[in-house]
Amino acid sequence: MKLLLRILSAVVLISLLLFLVFRAIPIHVYDGFESPQLSGFRWLRRRFEPNAVVSQTAVVRSGHRALAITVHAGDRPEAASQGGVATERDEIMEAWWLFSRAERTYVHSFSLYLPKDFPQTAERLVIAQ
Repeated sequence: MKLLLRILSAVVLISLLLFLVFRAIPIHVYDGFESPQLSGFRWLRRRFEPNAVVSQTAVVRSGHRALAITVHAGDRPEAASQGGVATERDEIMEAWWLFSRAERTYVHSFSLYLPKDFPQTAERLVIAQ
């Protein structure tokens, strides 16, 4: 029982220290998406369907690779709210430890490519936010 309490105390202490370190130390995160796989260290995979987010080499701004994100009908449906209709989405989302915090300054930048034949529809499209 004493050993279990010591282990539990150590886990709580380490978790608290990690929490404080992540809050206090400035972090600089960069992802040029040069890897064939999306980094599990930086990105969550729960907001897109399999094969909706892929690394590709056909269209890049710099480097050798870029992400291609393709939304298909029925992907990641979200129910309608009182203020709007149901939505479909495929999106990358930062890992939990990168979630923004109050009283901190953030700078985000990215490049976006839309092909000339990108469909124009009457529906509202959110490309990035």
